[in-house]
Amino acid sequence: MKSGKRVVCILVVSLLLIISISFVSAALKDWFGFGDKDENLKGELPNAAARLKISDMSPPDVIYVSNVTGSGPISNPNFVKLISKGTDTLVSFFFLAQQGGSHDQPGALANYATTTGIVNLTRPGEIGRNATCTAVGTIICTSDMCPVIPGTAVNYSCVVPMKYYDENGTWNINASVRAPDTPWGSNNTRNFTILATFAAYAHTTYLNWTNPPLTTAAVDAFSNNNITVENNGNVPYPNVLVNATNLNGTTTPSEYIPSNRFVANNCTGTPASAPLTKDADIPVNRFIAPRARTDAGMNSSLPFCVTSLSGLGSLSNQEYIGSRQWILTLLTT
Repeated sequence: MKSGKRVVCILVVSLLLIISISFVSAALKDWFGFGDKDENLKGELPNAAARLKISDMSPPDVIYVSNVTGSGPISNPNFVKLISKGTDTLVSFFFLAQQGGSHDQPGALANYATTTGIVNLTRPGEIGRNATCTAVGTIICTSDMCPVIPGTAVNYSCVVPMKYYDENGTWNINASVRAPDTPWGSNNTRNFTILATFAAYAHTTYLNWTNPPLTTAAVDAFSNNNITVENNGNVPYPNVLVNATNLNGTTTPSEYIPSNRFVANNCTGTPASAPLTKDADIPVNRFIAPRARTDAGMNSSLPFCVTSLSGLGSLSNQEYIGSRQWILTLLTT
């Protein structure tokens, strides 16, 4: 009897399970995404392609900077002779840049038209010269240009104007480049040399003590005009020599004013310049002809002074003129 009741209970429970599963089967299919493929069931995915993009955000590598060539009178590699005042000297060179870990392709630099290349030429104490460089295309690096990682590189052409007064000596090149979404990459390993340009001349080629005329009692009389020295090169002249001669009378040549009655740059300064000596190079105290620092140029004025005309005997009323031109020599040391 007990076994019969047990069988009946099992049948009832089984029937209830079958009925419950039939009610929830649709929900189970929706939940797990089961069902026939031709049925529009939630959770099923259509056919789709997976895409992933990686951008190299590292700074480009400027792997090579060429020697420079100047447009001045000489064009030896890495030596530039500046043109004197009036025309800028164009310094030209190129550099190569790569992007990416393998460097077998330009990577972020592939669209090189959107990149920016700049260059700065510097020397301590001088005004830097800079310019924007032009990306001219990609090249296959040779082993001498890309000794570490050969591959494709972008070539940038640079032309930098330099001023006639830019100081002679060693200058450094800092070449930099970036893509729109990368930091700057740079290279400052290349140097070049600017040679000295000596280009000074005197605006005034004569000295006058005629307006008003001097008397024999004149003392410490400056000339009516000074000698103006214009420095159109990149080298300063810290010293100057004057080679003078006597001034002879134009009517009575036997009467003359000796050169030792003249001094250059001052009359009684502290210390005073030494008197000039006939046919000898006499250094001028405290006169400097510096180089220019701007396009306006640099002029220096050198005055001359008659210290005294007394004790020279009888000097007639006449003009006195040097037997030859006085020679002005500028020294760089």
